Amino acid sequence: MALYQHVLTVDPRNADALHLSGMVELSRGRLPEAIGLMERALGEAGKSPPSHFRSNLANAYREARELERAESEYREAIATGGGTPEVFNNLGLTLVALGRPTWAIEQFEHSLARRPRHAGTWTNLSVACLAAGAGAEALRCADEALALEPGLLPAKLARAAALVVLDRTSEGEVLYRELVESAIAPGAVRGLSDLLIDRGATEDAIAVSSGVVTRHSGDATAWQQHGVNLARAARVAEAERAFAKACELQPRNAAALGQWGAMLLTLDRTGEAASVLQRATQLDRTNAEAWGNLSAALLRERGFAAAIQAGEQAARWSERSAASLLTLGAALLGARRFAAAEPVFREVIATSASADAWNGLGVALERTGRVEEALSAYAKAVELDGAHTVARVNHAETLLLTGDFARGWQGYESRFAFLRDAGVIVEMPRARWSRGARRADGSPPRVLLIMEQGLGDAIQFVRYAALVRREAARVIVRSPEAVRRLVASAPGVDEVIGMGDSAPEHDFAIHAMSLPREFGTTVETVPCDVPYLRPDAALFEAWGERLSRTGVRGGGVRVALAWAGSPGHSHDASRSMALSALMPLAAVSGVEWFSVQKGPGAEQLAGAATAGWRIMDLGASLNDMSETAAVLAQMDLVITVDTSVAHLAGAIGARTWTLLAHPPEWRWMLERRDTPWYPTMTLFRQREVDQWGPVVARVRHRLERLVRSKV
Repeated sequence: MALYQHVLTVDPRNADALHLSGMVELSRGRLPEAIGLMERALGEAGKSPPSHFRSNLANAYREARELERAESEYREAIATGGGTPEVFNNLGLTLVALGRPTWAIEQFEHSLARRPRHAGTWTNLSVACLAAGAGAEALRCADEALALEPGLLPAKLARAAALVVLDRTSEGEVLYRELVESAIAPGAVRGLSDLLIDRGATEDAIAVSSGVVTRHSGDATAWQQHGVNLARAARVAEAERAFAKACELQPRNAAALGQWGAMLLTLDRTGEAASVLQRATQLDRTNAEAWGNLSAALLRERGFAAAIQAGEQAARWSERSAASLLTLGAALLGARRFAAAEPVFREVIATSASADAWNGLGVALERTGRVEEALSAYAKAVELDGAHTVARVNHAETLLLTGDFARGWQGYESRFAFLRDAGVIVEMPRARWSRGARRADGSPPRVLLIMEQGLGDAIQFVRYAALVRREAARVIVRSPEAVRRLVASAPGVDEVIGMGDSAPEHDFAIHAMSLPREFGTTVETVPCDVPYLRPDAALFEAWGERLSRTGVRGGGVRVALAWAGSPGHSHDASRSMALSALMPLAAVSGVEWFSVQKGPGAEQLAGAATAGWRIMDLGASLNDMSETAAVLAQMDLVITVDTSVAHLAGAIGARTWTLLAHPPEWRWMLERRDTPWYPTMTLFRQREVDQWGPVVARVRHRLERLVRSKV
C-alpha cells in the first residue's frame, strides 16, 4: 500500500494504482474504502477499463452484500471479455444469494465449460440445483466434486442435503452424523439439525448442537446453529445467549446478528435489539428478516420514520412478501400515515387470506373516517381467524364509537383475551357478579369491583358502583393508588383497596368496564348524575386559600390547562398536543391561567413564559387525583385534551372543554359536541388528522364569549 500511495502522490489519477490500492483494502476487509478506490479507478480508466477492474469491484460489492451492483459489474466484466471461470462462478454465487438459482446454474455451467475439473464449482452447482429443487442433479454434481476432491466438506454437505431432498434420509443422516462427529463437524450441524427438527425431534437437534459447541466452543457457526435449535424449541433466553456468543466470536456475521436481534426483540429488550439489528442490516442490506425485525423494534421505540424506512427495505428484499408488507403497514399506522397504509394492507389481501392484513386495513379505514368500511374489515379479520383478539377489540370499540352500545359492550368482553395474548396478567374473578346474583342464603352479596386500564377509565366507570350497590350488601373497589382517595367518594363505594392489596372477603367480582354490558347501557341510559366524585373537603379548602393568595382574581376567569397525556398510551401521539399550539389563547384578556399538567409536557411551560404567556404551574404540587380534583373544583373552566384530567373534570361536574384528535377514541363517539358521559363537558373535535389550529381557533372564540359573559 505504501508503494501504491507513493505512485498516487506523483500521479493521483493513476487508475492501476487506485485499483490495486482498492485490492489491498479488500484484503484487509475494509470494504467501503476498497469500493471507493475501485470506483475511482473505473472513472479514471476511460471508456474501456480492463475487465478485471469490474470483476474485482464486483467481488467487493458481493462481500459488502450489495448483490445487485455486484451482478451488474460481473455481467459488464463478461461483456467486455472478462468471462473467466472465476467470474462466471462468482456471478453464480451472487445469483444464488439473490434467490435466483436457475440463473445461477447457467453461470456455473459456463464456468465448468472453461474449467471442468474444479471441485468447488461442481459443489456450487450442486447447491444451486438444490435451491432450484433439482435433487437428483444436485446429487450428481456433489458426486462429481467428491470424485475430484474426496475430502471437500462443502461437497459432502451438499451430498447429504441432496440425499434428504431425494427422501434417502437415512443415508443423509448417516453422512451428517459422520461429519458432525469428525474434526470438521461444526459445518454439518445445520443439516442434521434441520433433518431432526423436520422429523419433530427438536430436543435431539438441541442435543446434537449442544455437543458440537462443547467440542468446538470457538466456532461461531456451531453456536449460531445451537441458537437456531433453541429458538425453534421456544427456549428464547438460551437462544439469545447462543446467538450472542456466535456474534462475539464472529462480529461481522450478519445472519447471526439478525437472529440475535430477533431473540432480543422477543425478550422485550427493544433498545438492544434495534442496535444489533442495525449492525446486521449494515453488514447485509439484503437480509429482509433483519430489516423487518428492525422495523418492529423501531416501532416499539416510536421511531416511526426510521421504522417505515426499515419496513420498506424488508419489503424490497423479500420481494414484497406478506410478512414484510404487514411490518411496513404497522409502521405506517404508527406514524399516523393512514392513507399510505391502506394500499399496503390491500396488497397483502390481494394475494393471501390474512386476518392481520384485514385488521390493519380496518385501522387505516377507521382512522381516515370510513367507519362502516372499517367495521366490515374487522369482521372479515374475525371471520378468517376467530382467535384474532386484536380485531375483535377493534371491532367492538368501533361499534361503541358509532353508538352501537348493545353490540359494542358485548364484543368488548374480548379485551380479556386480548390482554392475555399481549402477556398482561389479568385478575379474573372466581365467581363473576351478574345482576340478580345472591349468596347461598339468598341475601345480597359482597361484590369486588375491579378498576382496569388507565386512570381515566377508573374515573369514568366507578359511577357504576352506585348501581351495583343497589343489589349488593357491600361494594369493595380495587383501585389504582393515584385515584384511591377520589374513588372512595363515589356513591355506592364502601371500601377501597389498592391494586396489589389482598381483597377482603367477597362473594362475587366484576371488572368495571364490564358493567355497561351488565346494565344494558345505551347512549340514552348512561348513568350521568354529576358530580359523582367529590374532592376532599379539607383539600378543597386548603387549595382555595392557596389560590386566593397566589392568584390575581380581580374578576378574571380561572382556567385550568392540561395539554398532554401519558407518553406510554397507545394513542398519545394523536391525543396530546404541544402547549405552543395553544398560544392563541394567551391573547384572550381577563383570564387567569393555571397548569395542572404533571410529568411529560410540563417542561413546555418555560417556553410559554418566554413567549409572554403567564401560567401558574400547579402540576408539581399535585400528589394525586384527589388534589387535582380540589384544584379543578376552584376553576371556572377546564381546557384539556383527552386525558384523565378530562374525565376527572367531567366527574366532579366542572365546566370542561375537551379537545379531541381525529378520529377520536371510542368513548367520545362521532360528530357530537356533547357527551352522554359528562353533562358539563363540551367537545372540540379535529376535522382533519393532526390539525389542531382550527380547534384552538374555535376554543379561543368560545373563551372570548365566556369572558364577556362573566364580566
